[in-house]
Amino acid sequence: MPGAPTMRVGRSTASAGTNDGPIPPAAYPRGRSRYLYIPAPLWAEIDLDAITHNVQRVLKLLAAGRERPPALMAVLKGDAYGHGAVAVAGAVLAAGAQWLGVSTLAEAMELREAGIEAPLLVFNPPLPDELASFPTYRLTATVADLAAARQLAPACHLQVDTGLGRFGADIATAAAILAEQPVQGIYTHLGVFDLPELRFRFTRFRELLDRLQASGHRPALAHAAASSSLLLEPATRLDLVRAGNLLYGVCPEGCVPSGLDLRDVWRLRARVVAIRQVPAGARVGYGAEHRFRRPARVAVVPAGFADGVGLEPAGRMDRPRVLLRRLVRLILQRAGYALPPANGGVEIRGRPVNRVGRQGMAHTLVDATAFSDLTPGEPVTLYARRATVNARVPRVYLRDGLPVAARTGVPRPMTLIDDVPQRGETP
Repeated sequence: MPGAPTMRVGRSTASAGTNDGPIPPAAYPRGRSRYLYIPAPLWAEIDLDAITHNVQRVLKLLAAGRERPPALMAVLKGDAYGHGAVAVAGAVLAAGAQWLGVSTLAEAMELREAGIEAPLLVFNPPLPDELASFPTYRLTATVADLAAARQLAPACHLQVDTGLGRFGADIATAAAILAEQPVQGIYTHLGVFDLPELRFRFTRFRELLDRLQASGHRPALAHAAASSSLLLEPATRLDLVRAGNLLYGVCPEGCVPSGLDLRDVWRLRARVVAIRQVPAGARVGYGAEHRFRRPARVAVVPAGFADGVGLEPAGRMDRPRVLLRRLVRLILQRAGYALPPANGGVEIRGRPVNRVGRQGMAHTLVDATAFSDLTPGEPVTLYARRATVNARVPRVYLRDGLPVAARTGVPRPMTLIDDVPQRGETP
């Protein structure tokens, strides 16, 4: 492509799922044997070696002091927390995970269609029109009632609600279901970070398992531990554990993974698209909300809330501690301090810089005054909640620091349906 930036890559571009493509320029070592191009100024780098390391560290933790350690289920919901489910599935299975877990039937179908054959649990209970797809795709379903258990057994796990209030049968109903219909597994999602409450919920589940064991109705696989609970309360590590955040190098709220030595897997990168010199007193951004007290250089980074940058989870901002933290950050930033990046933050050459003005849909403005030689095209690092980063943003997968695969994020062509079902008909 004439005039397009290029790069050399010294590794194969093995498939990382659907819509694989070339890799962003200006981000990797030169002097290799192959040129690839992608017309995207924003991309995410996923370190597959770090994923392998994190899986092995969790497995070592699970094996400590256990003659028969629990099996590891790698949780890949939400496109593997934004990292790309197909590529991550290959990495975690090669590192020793034995099960995979996803939220929806569509997520499970994507993995099966990509050739992933590991045992695969779908956390959402199936809708009536989804039931037939579970045996077709060799999936393990979550069930919460006797009718679904009878239809899908033995390839299903009964979920027990111990307080989360989302899915699952209550304790008494779960015991009654298993007295009527054997299933492969039983589990609960504890969903709390407060240790006394976590222990209370787990004790209820543990007592149910004891009663099922005594009556001969206990399923072969029982699981309760997720990333937070397996660290907070080792007793929750039963036959199987479900790990998500830990595999991506993220320590859940309230947890201190002493000695776990996790590595971060993710880096969101962008290339500066413009630099503006502004005088003292200039106002920039939507609503002219930011006013510079002194002359400054403003760098324009092509990422905004449409890409997932600067988004906060609903319900988080009403916490007094979070509000206070945000207020303090705002005061310090207005005073000119460069703070460690938070969600929506940017680093230039490893140094944090302040975002200026209101977050835009497609662009972020940052104060680049300290970098007099910064030019358009230079890569910078952004901080965002990785699960919210738009799927259109390319994912580049690294081994030994070099790209081995890429997913461009270009959507599949839309499939048109000629015979649209009438109201009340099954598609």
